[in-house]
Amino acid sequence: MAKEIELKLRLATESTEQLAEWLDQHAVAGRQSKLLNDYYDTPNLALARLRAALRIRTSEDGYEQTLKTRRASEAAVQVRNEWNWRLRDNALNHDLLRSDKVGDQWPVDADMSELEVVFSTNFRRRRWIWKHEDAEVEVVIDQGEIQANDQLQPLCETELEVVAGHAESLWGLLEQMQQQAALWLSDVSKAERGYRLAGVAQLLGNNEDDAPSQADSSAEVITNTLFDFQRACEGVVWDEQNTQSIWLAGYPLWCLLPEQQRAPLTHLLCELSAGTQTELQESVSLAMDLTSITRSVAQMSTESQLSVRECSATLAEARRQVLDMIECIKTDNIMNPISELLTLIRD
Repeated sequence: MAKEIELKLRLATESTEQLAEWLDQHAVAGRQSKLLNDYYDTPNLALARLRAALRIRTSEDGYEQTLKTRRASEAAVQVRNEWNWRLRDNALNHDLLRSDKVGDQWPVDADMSELEVVFSTNFRRRRWIWKHEDAEVEVVIDQGEIQANDQLQPLCETELEVVAGHAESLWGLLEQMQQQAALWLSDVSKAERGYRLAGVAQLLGNNEDDAPSQADSSAEVITNTLFDFQRACEGVVWDEQNTQSIWLAGYPLWCLLPEQQRAPLTHLLCELSAGTQTELQESVSLAMDLTSITRSVAQMSTESQLSVRECSATLAEARRQVLDMIECIKTDNIMNPISELLTLIRD
């Protein structure tokens, strides 16, 4: 088993060449490859419910079976357990999934005999290795499409994964890369986008409103709210979702942050509420705001002296304020009641 420590980011297709040119100058280019991936799950989506993903990847090198388990976080950097097995042909090997390596990571309600392809991804991957002091990071740009139910959705993203060194090295590299293109932190995996396109995402339910358990730390509560905010930003910038979602997660974060660290979040909330999708996707400054917010919240979560109850109460009260305003909407314009919040955070 390996641990995958990475940052995932989305970018506009038009920005890929400029970013690739910069990487060619500052990192060692690897070979390009074409990757076809079939993602498997059971009819009751047992894997997706645990934020796990099972796929078979076809490339020039042959076939590879991969299982990734639920996400954790280290200072707002995604960490997942990952198993990779070489295959002789394009067929699931169930014995590998029963091995001691997988152990209790496999969902108890996942019947292996029911596993079937839910969706596929097909993309070109370009690789680089970036080195600095003791750090080594693999950078990839993936460009292609997601396929499900005879539908296609464009795919364009970059990933930064630690090969050697600490997760902190990812942020230094990202800071340099964001000078070249608008790179938006993403908390939505290829797998989740595939489930959405397949039309089964609604079967997974929505746990965003679940109260944190007593076992959660305040750091976990804060980090989960941060990830909710990242996902909401991604929905507004890339998927034309309603802007109320960024306020339901963003305003509670604003209330938790120290006053001197609120400026990037204030700017981002205001601009996301007013900008067009194309403007937002290409905005380097707004993408950098999200990165700055992520790092500030991650630091705050580790230093917070709040108890779980205090932290949850603050977040819940801020969320209630936003919901109360949304309830007052008499038109389709979310900005009518939200203008009160805009005035509040600007003051």
